[in-house]
Amino acid sequence: MKAFLLVCIICLSKMTKGYLTNYGRNYLIHHVGSVLVPVSRIKGLAHDNVLSEEKLNRLLKSIETHGYVTTGSSHVDINLTLFPSCEFYVGAGGNHRPYLAKKLGITIIRVVVDVCIPLNLLTEEQLQHFESIGSYDLPNSPELKDVAYALELMPGQQLAKQTIIHIQ
Repeated sequence: MKAFLLVCIICLSKMTKGYLTNYGRNYLIHHVGSVLVPVSRIKGLAHDNVLSEEKLNRLLKSIETHGYVTTGSSHVDINLTLFPSCEFYVGAGGNHRPYLAKKLGITIIRVVVDVCIPLNLLTEEQLQHFESIGSYDLPNSPELKDVAYALELMPGQQLAKQTIIHIQ
């Protein structure tokens, strides 16, 4: 099990690993894909040495010229991890655009989401099954997706648990 978990951990950025301290190394990651997320739910947007003024200024000029692009593949490098606490944390990349969206009052953006599934929520049978799946295939496993739904850990389920207020 230790080697299995180590492979899952390597997939996460150093920044996200810091947020996983609540779960130790006892979790799996399910790759959900493209999702609309309220910017107010995204945490970890302004850590030391993460935001580059140069990149922020370049992105701000692009947004002023073209608007905040929400179509096509503009979101694929904004990676968030959703935790059972209903919080989305910046993972492998994409700090700058959510940060600017928040500053500009944009309420919802499209991002790529992974779901953190603590091992203590899984049965011994499930653990054994997931251990038998190759680490490359595991994040996209239909069985892991089913477990995430059953545990109500998917983004739509998590967001439904919280009231979202939009003020125009």
